[in-house]
Amino acid sequence: MRQDQLLHEVAAVLQRVPQWARIDMASPDALLRARAEDTLAAMIVAALTESSEWIADRRAYPPPPFDHPSLPLEG
Repeated sequence: MRQDQLLHEVAAVLQRVPQWARIDMASPDALLRARAEDTLAAMIVAALTESSEWIADRRAYPPPPFDHPSLPLEG
């Protein structure tokens, strides 16, 4: 993904940030700021992973193998 495309994606997310998160980002309360930061980070990650070019870029650099044994699921 080119830098201008990345900038566009992030700017689009910032335009959709809920009002409560905008207010809480400036709050003196650390818990409120953390909640707003987590929300914003999740929104940015979701937007980038939905972008087909971002997914294509990630395939060029696959994650390392995950050799953790699977856990049995019990119902």
